[in-house]
Amino acid sequence: MALTTTESSKRGRKRARWIFLVFLALVLPSCGVYSTSPGSLPGHIKTLAVPANLVYHEVATDNVVFVVHPSNNVPSLNKQQIKSILTGKVANWKELKGPDVMVKVLAPAQGQAVRSAVEKVVLEGAAFGPGTTDVRTALEQLKLTANEPGAIAPYSEAVVKESSEKLRVVPGTVIRRPLGFVTIGAASGDTKKMIDFFRSPEGKKAIK
Repeated sequence: MALTTTESSKRGRKRARWIFLVFLALVLPSCGVYSTSPGSLPGHIKTLAVPANLVYHEVATDNVVFVVHPSNNVPSLNKQQIKSILTGKVANWKELKGPDVMVKVLAPAQGQAVRSAVEKVVLEGAAFGPGTTDVRTALEQLKLTANEPGAIAPYSEAVVKESSEKLRVVPGTVIRRPLGFVTIGAASGDTKKMIDFFRSPEGKKAIK
């Protein structure tokens, strides 16, 4: 049976509403932007029954990397070493085969997505050390890292690549943050075209 224009429009709005709510409930939390704890969700989202046929379509990644002053020759840092630095257990870079310089931890301000990702993946419930300096903006944090020999700070990889500051990304630990869309069932029609576009070289430029 063919749908009337009104019926088709209603179904389209209902489908779009589901995709939007699923985005709020599932995609944003994975990026550390939106909390899904029961006390933080609006009442109408708490009671929604999530469809069983959700499909996630990754289109890009926005990785978090750890950056130091360009003079810092520490060879690499694994996850446990990063955690020890951020919590204040490591006070001098020479403890990790780096220069004889005191560690200076710079952290994004509370509530920023990069900080949330580090707290979840690296700190795993532990807190930043008492000597940590919270920095309000990524631009300010970049300048501080470039001018402080003992500095270390987490950044979005894209922000580092676009910066004109002289910095060094330490190998060994990367927090992978996928970016994508969630559909109810397989993507088709205009939805698939949109996803395919964002996966193309031209689309990836648009994301950046």
